[in-house]
Amino acid sequence: MRVNIWFGTALVLESARQVLGLTWTEGDQRRLRLFATAVRRTWPYLSQRARHFNRAGHDMPDVLRRRITAGHTRSVRASRSCRARPVLW
Repeated sequence: MRVNIWFGTALVLESARQVLGLTWTEGDQRRLRLFATAVRRTWPYLSQRARHFNRAGHDMPDVLRRRITAGHTRSVRASRSCRARPVLW
C-alpha cells in the first residue's frame, strides 16, 4: 500500500502536491529516477508477453464481444428475454 501511495505522489505535479499537502523529498526524486532507469534498461529484455497486456475483454466470449463492439448495450441473456435491460458496466 505504501508503494501505491508513493507512486501516486510521484505522478502528481508539484503544484498539485502542494495543494494536496503531499510531501516529496529529493530522496524520493532520486529513488524515482533510479526506478525509472531500472525499468528502462530491463524493458527490452522482457518477453513480448510480459511487455504487452492483452486487451480488456480478450477472454470474453466472441458473441458478447461482437455485441459490445457493435454498440449494443444489452447482455446476451437480456436480449433473449422480452424485457431487455441495459447492462451497466
